[in-house]
Amino acid sequence: MKKTLVLLGLALAVTLGFCGCGNEKSEEEIYEQLVRVEEKAKKIEDARLSIDQGFQEKWDLLKRKQAIANRAFSQSDYNATSKFLQEAEAAADWIMNCAEADEQYSVLQSRKRESNGTYAPKYASTIYAEAEKYEQQGQEAYEKSEFEEATRLYVLAANEYKKATSTASAFRAAVRVTNAAKEKADMVNASRWASAIHQEALSCLQRAVSANAQEKYDEALQSLDAAEGTFEKAEKEALRNALSHLIKSFIKIEEKDCYIGKYEVTQAQWKAVMGNNPAYFKGADRPVEMVSWNDAMEFCKRLNDAGLAPAGYKFSLPTEAQWEFAARGGNKSKGYEYSGSNDINEVAWHDGNSDNITHHDVGTKKPNELGLYDMSGNVMEWCLDTDGSYRVLRGGSWNLNAISCLVAFRCRNDPDYRRDFSGFRLALVPVQ
Repeated sequence: MKKTLVLLGLALAVTLGFCGCGNEKSEEEIYEQLVRVEEKAKKIEDARLSIDQGFQEKWDLLKRKQAIANRAFSQSDYNATSKFLQEAEAAADWIMNCAEADEQYSVLQSRKRESNGTYAPKYASTIYAEAEKYEQQGQEAYEKSEFEEATRLYVLAANEYKKATSTASAFRAAVRVTNAAKEKADMVNASRWASAIHQEALSCLQRAVSANAQEKYDEALQSLDAAEGTFEKAEKEALRNALSHLIKSFIKIEEKDCYIGKYEVTQAQWKAVMGNNPAYFKGADRPVEMVSWNDAMEFCKRLNDAGLAPAGYKFSLPTEAQWEFAARGGNKSKGYEYSGSNDINEVAWHDGNSDNITHHDVGTKKPNELGLYDMSGNVMEWCLDTDGSYRVLRGGSWNLNAISCLVAFRCRNDPDYRRDFSGFRLALVPVQ
């Protein structure tokens, strides 16, 4: 009797299973499943993933299962419909998740290239290593077809590569700025004229390199900022010390409310400010030449920007009136033809005694009544004044005759005019 009841129970269970009783889904639920699969298939087609060689097998499976499910649905076989729709949806999810992982991997690779371009493996090594770890884990998940996990890891890797890029870029940018400040300090020989400050700047730079090597990125940037500021401080101090002779050697011209430089600007002084020496006839204490009016004005600007002028004054070129008044000896003038003498050879290097070069150091001839040197001869000197579109030159030069070295002689030229006989001297004038 018991055996008969067991057999009847099994038969009933099988019958109920085949008839779709028990966990059977409603027509509405099956329809929602059909729509969902159809939407996913359309997304795949719109994204043109259906023609991708790598997805072809899964796409064919999707369409085949979708077709079978549709037939089953039309026959009201909802269990079969649900089963085939699940298989179709699994294929669709596989394609979409794989495609998303592939897309994120492309983003990752792009950020990795950017990161390598900033030398992140060197300047942000810890962050870069973390990104590589996530990338490797993502590839392992991808190979297991765990695409969602692969995508998550690829996103983490891409973010770390981006972070490494930012960190390395910031460090390298700060290094560039600091090196530029160091170069400017080196140009004015800061190691000599501001040795203590220059050494402090070098120490800051070394601390930055050391901190970055230890992956203390914020500390490295702070040290670079400190180094930049200290190099700038060293540059300014070096300029002040290197040009102290120049700054102190001005003669006051009371009547013109200005000071005039005792000497023409030398090549050493020019190089200390501008970082180069354009002169044709080289010599540290010879007058700088091959400079235009614009060049001379830039020299003045740099001195003023460095804060080297005395309070209430600024560096400039002398006006013609200031220059001529000073050249004639000011209120001490004895009425000489040349600046300081009627004998040109006493006070000027000109074509008759210069051996065709800017001769020796500045200040080697006799000064004029005010103690100014080389106002006649050596190099012609730019003045501030304009004459139409031209600028004025005064004083004659080493390659011109005696007439051209007369105090009254003047000529003019373009503000960009440069020759091996064009130089200048400075004036200190009140700030307006």
